[in-house]
Order: sequence, then C-alpha cells, then structure tokens
Amino acid sequence: MVTTVSLSWRASCKWRSLIGTLLSAVMLFGAFPPLEWTGLAFIGWTPWALAQHGQSDQTKRLLGGLMVGVLFGLISISIAPPEVITGASWIALSLAIGTVAGLLAALVELPQGPSRLTQRLGPWSLIWMPALAWTGLDYLRLITTAGHQWGMLSTTQVDVAPLRAFLPVAGMWPLTLLTVATGLAIASGVLIFLGRLAPTRGLCLAISAVVVGWTVGCVLAIGTPDPSGPEIRVAAVQPGEHVPEHPQTQPLITTRQYPELTDVITTLHTPATVRAAHAKATLVVWPEASGWVAPDDPNTTAQINLVQELARRTSVAIVWPYFIRIDPNQTRNEIVVVDANGNVATPTTKDHPVYVIGERSVTSGLHQTYLVNGIAIGLAAGPDGTYTDTMTRLAQLGARLVAIPTHDWEAFTTQHINHLRMRAAEHRIALVKADWRYGSVVIEPSGKIIASTSATEKRDELLVTDVRLTDQDSIYTWTGDWAGICGLLILSLMASTSIGTKLLTKRFTGAQKE
Repeated sequence: MVTTVSLSWRASCKWRSLIGTLLSAVMLFGAFPPLEWTGLAFIGWTPWALAQHGQSDQTKRLLGGLMVGVLFGLISISIAPPEVITGASWIALSLAIGTVAGLLAALVELPQGPSRLTQRLGPWSLIWMPALAWTGLDYLRLITTAGHQWGMLSTTQVDVAPLRAFLPVAGMWPLTLLTVATGLAIASGVLIFLGRLAPTRGLCLAISAVVVGWTVGCVLAIGTPDPSGPEIRVAAVQPGEHVPEHPQTQPLITTRQYPELTDVITTLHTPATVRAAHAKATLVVWPEASGWVAPDDPNTTAQINLVQELARRTSVAIVWPYFIRIDPNQTRNEIVVVDANGNVATPTTKDHPVYVIGERSVTSGLHQTYLVNGIAIGLAAGPDGTYTDTMTRLAQLGARLVAIPTHDWEAFTTQHINHLRMRAAEHRIALVKADWRYGSVVIEPSGKIIASTSATEKRDELLVTDVRLTDQDSIYTWTGDWAGICGLLILSLMASTSIGTKLLTKRFTGAQKE
C-alpha cells in the first residue's frame, strides 16, 4: 500500500514538473508577436523554476531542454515565411528546429546551469548565471545568424522605459539580462514564500542587484534628453501590394522584362511621391527592389532618367533601391539617393543578403552617408536593421537618419520594427522604413514610433511626418556589443563545465567497472 502511494506521488510530481515546464515555454512565447504580452517575459520563468527545484541534475537538464525546445519550436512555427517553405513542411522544420534547440540546451544545461558550477558560485548564480547565459545565447544567435530576428527577449521589452534606457549605454544585451534576472528573482521569491528555498544572504543580494538594475534604468530613463537637433520632413511610400502579386507588375516579373518592370514601378510610386512633395517632404523612401535595373548600366538610361526627372520635378530626394539578378548565384541589392537635382549618388549595398531566397551579393561592403539639406543620411536594406553592425557602422560614419527600404511578410513585420526601435535608441538616430505592404514606419532617436502603417493589413499608404534629430552620440556606438560577449563567455563556461563533468563521470564510471 505504501509502495503504491509512493509510486503514485512520484508520478504526480513528474506530471506537475512536465506541465510546469511546458507552461513556462508557452508563457514566454506569449511575450513575442503575435501576442506581445510583455509581462509574460517576467512571470513566465516561475512554473519552470517550481518544476525543476529539488529535482536531480539529470531531470533538471531534461526539463531545461524541454522548455527551450518547445519555446523555440513555437517561435519557429510563428514565423511562417511565405517565400521559403510553407504549410506542413514549415511546421515539420519548426519541430526539427525546436528538437535541436532542446537537445543543445540539455547538453549545456541551459538555462539552469551545471550544479557543479552553481554550487561553487553560490546562490547568486541561481538568478544571474542563467540571465548571463541567455544573454550569451542571444548574442551567439546574432553572430551566427541563427534566426536571431525572432525570439530575442530584448525585443519584448522595447516599450518598457527603464529597460529601453540601457540601449544607448550597452545595446540590447542589458534588456535580455535584466528581463531574465527579474523573472528568476520573481521565481525565487515564490519559492521562498512556499518555503522551498531558504532566503540566504547570497540570494537576497542577488535579488537586490535586480532591484538596483531597475533603479539605474529608471534614473537613465528620467535623464534621457529629448531630440534637440534639426528637423526633417520625411515620407515613406507603401504601394499596398508587392511585385510578384501586383496586377501591373506580376506579368513583367514572371517574364523577366526588367526595364519595363522598373518603368511600371516608378509610375506606381509617382503619385505618392508627388503628394509627399506637395506636403513639403524633403526625403522620400521607396520600398526595397523598386528598380530592377542598375544606374550604371548604359542600356537602361531611359529607366534612370524617369526617376531623375521625377526627383527634379518634385524637388525631393528619392531613396531608390534596386535589385539585379545577374545569374542564379550572383545578385546586386543596392540603394542610391537621387537628389532633388536628379543626381544619382554612388550606391550603398545590402549588408546581409538573404541566402535562402537566392541573394548572393557581388558588390558587398559599400557604405557611406549622403547629405540631404545638410543632414547626414545613411541607407540600409531589408533585414540589415535586425543586425547590430550595420547601424553601428552608419552611426560611426555620422548618419543622423537612416532610410530602410524593406520587403517584409506579415509575420516578420512586428519583430522587424522592434529591432529597428532598438537600433534607433542604441545610436540616437532616426529611422524611416518603407515597405511594399506592411509596417512602414518612422522612428525617432528615442526609439518611439511617430508614424506607422498597419503591421498586419495590406494598405496603399503614404507616411509623411516631421522627425526631430539629435547630434548626440551614444556610448554604445563606440563600445559595441561587449555585454553580449560577456554573456557568451558565461555560456561557454557553462557548456565546458557541463560537457566536462559528463565526460569525467563517464570515465570514472568506466574505471570502476574495470
């Protein structure tokens, strides 16, 4: 009878641990688009912390891997890229991504950390080591381009002023660090309240450090100055449908009539550009791949002249992005400014071509700033703003505003905008994003959105607004991603300790058998 009750109790505990872990994964996923329930990024850690507390090292490893695997599997499913893989194939790939992420997390004992290491470092490591490791994981995903546009915890906190205030100081990494640390501090408080965790001095100091972090963030937020530099009126043209599906462009793109396609796109953008000029806009941004010929091609003079004449007629500077497919393995994805006098500047190239859709840039590494009414303008294309290096380079070159032509799909739009808001605040620069269908946006140097179109509904719209710039540099512009690197070092320490311990255990067990 006692044995039956004991087995039943153990089975009940296992189920509770499993449910708690799955609940944490779902709650953390809810902090990201499409739900964007920001608070879940903090309280979502508690069910997992309750589930793994007091368990064996092996069970903790499995529960941590399960939480990470389910979280990244759900995030992958939500991406739904229409130009790569769709439907059941994408779901299957997402499940594979989640499985690999979970196995790797279990291997390095993420997020809880190896018990050998946590015991040596003391109670503070229950809160801060997982936070540092998760920060390192996000940085690792950034530098390896492992789907970093999605699932970065910092993007869930861009509207939280005390956290956003850290962006000009050390980039997005303190946001991830303090978000995870706060979540684990809340979980520790729950465990203390339930009598399952002793409030030791080290643990109380770790929780106090979280409070100090929020206090510093509040002070930084209060002291953040409003932009006080020159003002420029900008416009973003959004046609409402992209080239492959627009009735006027679809026949031309499918038959590869690129000069004719370019003429039609210019004609489509003309009415909005004229309206922007009537509204006194100085800079008009067109969406990515608005041209399919190159300005240096002597055979496409007529197409270039059409854009130049429009710029002269409206007296506005036009940001004109174009895409050239030389052959299946060579492309050019570039942007130029056609100034109000019709002069075509030298190009800026896309920093991060999207290889999965066949982009293979042969003209990489071209970056500069352009003067429009005395204001230094930088250019970036597509997902460049989701990386930290592009905006850093442009800010170091002196850009005060960056124009970003994009071609997003619906599920990517909100994530993309969140990244851009962080890039703006990190470098105190304004951003203007023009897209074909969704999420055209103007962002001021604080990271605040001052004008936008719907992120979920296709609309033919024109954004025209004034944006105040600032001449102040940020610390982050010149110090870079040092906080992310520190997190990566902690993650590496966790991985080496976990794998090393496992190898030593196997060797010791083998020696005993002999």
